[in-house]
Amino acid sequence: MPGPTIELDSKPRRPDISRFKDLNHSEKRWAGYQPWLKNMGYRLRSRYEPDWSPSWFRTGYKIIDSEDAMHPPLRGKSMDATRISDGQVISMKLVPTHTKELLIWKFLSSPELRKDPRNHCIPLFDVHLLPDTDEQVLVAMPLLVEYDIIPFETPGEVMSCLHSFLEGLMFMHEHNVAHLDIASVNVMMDPGPSLFPKGFHPTDPLYYVPNPSSPKIRLGAPHISRTLAPVQYYYIDFGESVKFDDFKHRERIYGRVGHARDAPEFRTGRSYDPFKLDIRACGDMIKEIPEVSARDCD
Repeated sequence: MPGPTIELDSKPRRPDISRFKDLNHSEKRWAGYQPWLKNMGYRLRSRYEPDWSPSWFRTGYKIIDSEDAMHPPLRGKSMDATRISDGQVISMKLVPTHTKELLIWKFLSSPELRKDPRNHCIPLFDVHLLPDTDEQVLVAMPLLVEYDIIPFETPGEVMSCLHSFLEGLMFMHEHNVAHLDIASVNVMMDPGPSLFPKGFHPTDPLYYVPNPSSPKIRLGAPHISRTLAPVQYYYIDFGESVKFDDFKHRERIYGRVGHARDAPEFRTGRSYDPFKLDIRACGDMIKEIPEVSARDCD
């Protein structure tokens, strides 16, 4: 029996977005891809249609109450889309081809490794060559949300999260991959179909569209407990990661990497074990979870 739904904090998180009546530079690039993406089986939101005009000009809604004013991060590397074949909302990312990120991601998302339930690396759905450059490719993947977007309600929910973090780290290390950028921003949650009963907006889970036929958006997306709507946690972003052929070919590395810029390993300028750095970073990340920190203080 479904539990009670809770509305997320209704304090506005977005600044005045009146300047977003026009697409920014990154958005224009995505809008330019719209016809090509449709041929590939993806549909972008109405904001990126060739004939788009702001809905608030005709509805009278405030800009902050209009769905088509919602936009992705300004860096523009990621975009949400609907997969036309099944209606699933996914995420897309532009990944450089001159780094090892895609190779490592493909390895971790290979059919054999995907079968392992200990694999908590974000799945890679598809990779598409771009029509205008060979310096990047477009990667399709699940649409995830911040893992702490809603509070943990029980010790079991916290333990499930921690188990996924640790199990996923062990899995990567077992396959000779060091992530090298473990931080709260690089672990995310797949809410599945039930955590947000009325859905959520792909650019900000605090918002949802009450009526799909209306362009009006509302703050305070209702959610239920993770206990009643089990979720999955994933490591993302392998841009700093390294992979070794096997255990005996592992090497120490040099230099500062990732978000853990103040790690002791960086202070001496000497080489360090990338796998041990991962373990330290994972421990530091876990200590940032409010429910864990509170228990440490008791």
